[in-house]
Amino acid sequence: MNMSRQKGSALLLALLIMALITGIAVVTGDDLQRALVRNQTLQWQTEAKWALSGNEAIILSQLTGHLPSSNAIHRPGKIDDMIIEYRLRDLNSCFNLNALQRVSHQAGSQPVDASAEVVGAPPKAVEPPPKTAKKTAETTMPQAKEPNSVAVFTQLVKYVTGLDNEAAQRLTHKVVEWANPAPLLASVDGQADGKNRLPPIMDISELRIIPDLELTHYQQLKPWLCVLPDTALKININALEEASAPLLSALTIGELTIDKAKTLIQSRPAQGWDKPEAITAWLTENNQSSAEKIMPLLTLTGNYFLLSQWAMREEQRYELHSLIKYDGKDTHIEQRKYGISGIN
Repeated sequence: MNMSRQKGSALLLALLIMALITGIAVVTGDDLQRALVRNQTLQWQTEAKWALSGNEAIILSQLTGHLPSSNAIHRPGKIDDMIIEYRLRDLNSCFNLNALQRVSHQAGSQPVDASAEVVGAPPKAVEPPPKTAKKTAETTMPQAKEPNSVAVFTQLVKYVTGLDNEAAQRLTHKVVEWANPAPLLASVDGQADGKNRLPPIMDISELRIIPDLELTHYQQLKPWLCVLPDTALKININALEEASAPLLSALTIGELTIDKAKTLIQSRPAQGWDKPEAITAWLTENNQSSAEKIMPLLTLTGNYFLLSQWAMREEQRYELHSLIKYDGKDTHIEQRKYGISGIN
């Protein structure tokens, strides 16, 4: 009887040991499988990163001195079994959200980056002494004032979302408050302290954290917005398409109607406008008095471009988004983002 009990205990112990070994083997196999998948993914991402980085260098070398005249260029390609697609977009063809950060210290107009090519903007003049100020005012034409970026944004919101004026102003107020969360600290002489400047907006997706901003409105506005590393509001009229007419009209706070803005874009020469006088002449010939409002906000060439690249192989995907700045002579990378989410 005791011998039978001992055999049963030994058999039970052997079964427990076998179950334990089987469990360890299963867990080890799962870990090995996950490690293999992880290593394959890392290897793929490394290959894709180097492939896209090399493609970026090739594109930049081709761009130098030959910037695109259209809003977006899309090109597919293939390296071995890896499919690469890229899209080049002129970011001066959309509303710069960082322009809203100027409202804390602008009163209807704000000087912009002097390195940008401005269409029709008057040269910066030295303020005359008090004794000659009256004489100067009598002999010169008043300089055109650039529309407030908040008013432009409000008009764009009305066009894109279909909201009435009051609702569009409320939405704009939310965005402006979020872009300017606190007043800048001032020094003893009342000037803003550069050390306490507001951080720039880095990505359009930051709008999603604004309380009470509806997802529908965010999705409607997103294609019309971009984020640049400065507070200038400059639109490259040579990069606009007919569908961009609402943005062009918003620059004049609706004074230039959407239909007229579309006609202006259609009247653009095949190679684009090369002189601001041609745009002013068109506005004059078509009885448009919006030249003073719109010309300071226009440029003939883009200063910022977004190069978006996608590498794909079967179900794997890798992205590289490069923010390119053109200074009039050369191009260089201002920012890169890797992974699955883009800059804009």
